[in-house]
Amino acid sequence: SFTPTSALGQGAYSVTATATDAAGNASVASSAQSLVIDTSAPTATFVAPADAATGIGINGALTVQFSKTVTGIGTGNVLIKTVTGDSTVATLNAADASISGTGASTQATLAYSGLSAGTAYYVVLNAGSFVDLAGNSYAGTSNIGAAGWDFTTADPAIGVNTLAGDNRVNIAENGATVTISGTISSTTASVLQTYDAAHITVSLSGASSVTAGSVTYNNSTGVWTATVPANTLINGDYTVNVSAISQSGGTPDLSSSKALVVDLTAPSAPTVAALGSTNDTTP
Repeated sequence: SFTPTSALGQGAYSVTATATDAAGNASVASSAQSLVIDTSAPTATFVAPADAATGIGINGALTVQFSKTVTGIGTGNVLIKTVTGDSTVATLNAADASISGTGASTQATLAYSGLSAGTAYYVVLNAGSFVDLAGNSYAGTSNIGAAGWDFTTADPAIGVNTLAGDNRVNIAENGATVTISGTISSTTASVLQTYDAAHITVSLSGASSVTAGSVTYNNSTGVWTATVPANTLINGDYTVNVSAISQSGGTPDLSSSKALVVDLTAPSAPTVAALGSTNDTTP
């Protein structure tokens, strides 16, 4: 092993080694190995929703672009908080982020749901929520409220709840009726009365095309549901689309979507190594 006598500066290095025997004979140099010293933390730019954007969906996705390649395996979460009252309404695990791109084109996307219509929110990225390949942690956001990464949801708005608990349908879940649900939300209660089940359409596109049936709607709470019969979905990626046509000229038609993965392939059976004999009762 070898330890440098002084700290190395940031940058790329080529490392080789030679061996010398007791008689003083030196070998040729080894093949070179690259070493990168990186002590700079990643920085972030907020892509979607745009800062101070309005008319944003009550379910959707947050997208952040980083200055270098990152992973979401840090120690912090991503929070969505109300501008008024500073209440946390969603806690998102950075490890669930979808990471795309590399270097300065790296983007992290996290799905959210369950927000309310006509409400101002801001996003907090906790320190350490994202980490670059060298182990440097993102420092986190510091501005709060309207001074931070804020946006305001549409009013009224329609949303799709998390599907099957994790937006993934497995073999057992597909073997039963798949229920899709969501909410029409508005700051004005009477607006909910302008929509009805007959004019709410729920469909799935992607791996196959499916129209959900048995649509229900509660015009007091705004809650809607629809179902997909058992064993209808196939392996692959879907987009769940919902639309609601207003029955009043004073309120808009609404639409929203959510990604869904259907995984109907069971993992291969594991292999258990030979155990032999033991006097350990808890091997």
